[in-house]
Amino acid sequence: MNISSSIDFFIICLLAVPAIIVIILIALIIYGIVKKKRRIAVISSLILVIPAVLIVGYSLVFPTIFPYVDSLIYGKTKAEVIEIYGEPELNGERRIGYYIGVDNRGIDPSYLDLYYYVYFDENGLVDEIYSGVQPGG
Repeated sequence: MNISSSIDFFIICLLAVPAIIVIILIALIIYGIVKKKRRIAVISSLILVIPAVLIVGYSLVFPTIFPYVDSLIYGKTKAEVIEIYGEPELNGERRIGYYIGVDNRGIDPSYLDLYYYVYFDENGLVDEIYSGVQPGG
């Protein structure tokens, strides 16, 4: 077995565990409804729904990367952004960047520095936000 197939097997197992948990919870919900065991159905439903709500909420609050809340700075000036997040590590006329860390995620990390980039339009207001590697990386 080569390394690629080992990684593929690991990823499949990693994805299979949550899928199996969801299937078991759905089965418990159905069992609770059919057997009129309301408590089992309600508890299973909550166990299934609460993580989904938390994941959706997290994705809405931190769409680019934690701890930066994009919705706080859209339409703000550079001075207002700096007041909220502090001095950026990269400071250009129409772009600023806050250091996030090193890209060591995933199967093939780049090990380059990652930044939270904020771009300003011609009026000096935030119009684009994303995370990316260091300039020239």
